[in-house]
Amino acid sequence: MEFNYKVIDSNGDIKQGKMSAATEKDIVEKMQQQGMSILLIKPVNIFSLQRFWLSHNVIGQSHIALFTQQLATMLNAGLPLERALQLLIKLTHHSRLKIHLQNILAEVRDGTPLSTAIQSRSGMASKLYISMIRAGETGGALGKTLLSLGDYLNRAEEIKSSIVSALIYPIILLIMAMLSVVVLLTLVVPSFAPMFEELGGNMPLVTQIVLGAGAFLQHYWWLLVLILIIVLLLSQNLLAQSDKRLVFDRWLLYRPKLGSLLIKMDTARFSRTLSALLINGVPILNGLNLASEVVNNTAFSEAIKKIIADVKTGRSLADAIGEIGYFPEMALQMLIVGEETGQVDSILLKIANTYDKEVKVSIDRLLSLLVPIMILILSTVIAVIVISILLAILSVNEFFV
Repeated sequence: MEFNYKVIDSNGDIKQGKMSAATEKDIVEKMQQQGMSILLIKPVNIFSLQRFWLSHNVIGQSHIALFTQQLATMLNAGLPLERALQLLIKLTHHSRLKIHLQNILAEVRDGTPLSTAIQSRSGMASKLYISMIRAGETGGALGKTLLSLGDYLNRAEEIKSSIVSALIYPIILLIMAMLSVVVLLTLVVPSFAPMFEELGGNMPLVTQIVLGAGAFLQHYWWLLVLILIIVLLLSQNLLAQSDKRLVFDRWLLYRPKLGSLLIKMDTARFSRTLSALLINGVPILNGLNLASEVVNNTAFSEAIKKIIADVKTGRSLADAIGEIGYFPEMALQMLIVGEETGQVDSILLKIANTYDKEVKVSIDRLLSLLVPIMILILSTVIAVIVISILLAILSVNEFFV
């Protein structure tokens, strides 16, 4: 198998090329034996979707994660920050990111800290990202912090990608099912209507309903589209209002099965974020503030703000979390043990890993149930349409007999 690679040699120069090996691990070991620091290794793929995506002008999470890892590798290899940024500018093919890096390099040369330079680039990085870099600068361990941050971003991207990948098949199936029904109702079924009218006879009720649905879709499909757009706009407008969004999100958390899944997802996201922040020296109150911004559910986020208020008064993190009632009992017990042993950051990471796995299992189970149900519903709808046509044909035959 052939791989592309980019490395930094012992002189601090970048080398890139292709190498054949059985696995990526073999190349890593070979490069490390030669005293090289690895920037990038990936399989050669002519039809790479990633290459298309990276060429797009939007700075995605994957671009930031790659930049972070490469910068961490260079700094840990002993390169000065300015030299590392210069190399990254040459390596980066993303036009918008390249412009950001050029501006960051100019500010760093003027004595501006890296965190401040990144913060001044609107939309490039989140508050969490900047706070972790600032903590690394304060503690004199920027390279180590960036390495940890890169791992955090990659893990978050992997979880997101796994969920999206799991949803692709059901979404495609749903779209194909809807298209099949629309084609049957608007093209196939109406073609039988003139025949039934010419032959006469009283058509069965189910046939009349199916023919009526087909005629409605043919002539008033635009009305359905308009209603759908109005509903979506109204929903978006209502959910944009913080008070209504809070009520809706709180309602979601108390739904059976769904609420449990959402709580596990946000528990994992909160725990992983807070763990990464604490490991890299961010104070716990600042960490809680930042962690409250990464969860999706606003009711969960509001609960974290209550935790912050309680921790400010001197309460332990576990006690404060236990009061809000959203966190799973197992996560709470693990956190109590973490506080007793002085390993809150590592315990939070274990909590995140545990609930990431549970979320994946729950989603897989849900989808394994959802796909057969969708197939069953589609089969039933198509069967009803076909039976309605057959019943109409039989009724016409009986009329003539």
